Amino acid sequence: MVNHDMPEPNPTSDLAAEDPGWNSLYKAGGCAALAAAIFGGLAACVGILANLFGLGYYLTLAKPMLSFIPLSLAAPFLLIWYILIGRKLLRLGSGVLKP
Repeated sequence: MVNHDMPEPNPTSDLAAEDPGWNSLYKAGGCAALAAAIFGGLAACVGILANLFGLGYYLTLAKPMLSFIPLSLAAPFLLIWYILIGRKLLRLGSGVLKP
């Protein structure tokens, strides 16, 4: 039975841009890293900073031609954050680092 009330998913959509919940999830990750001593303060601060720049996207919704600016500012910090968190998770998973 097909439910026609639900919209079809769009595989090409950007969830972070369409759903503020995804952006909130990223911010929560940065705050959780700050609270957990295992990730270190640098990863937490970079994550929070990246997502603060990402919040600027919502301020530019009135002027869509400017929406690339906050996302471009956030991108390098997000890349650094992903590398820091990923490296730490790999070390935790391999048993080199104890929680």
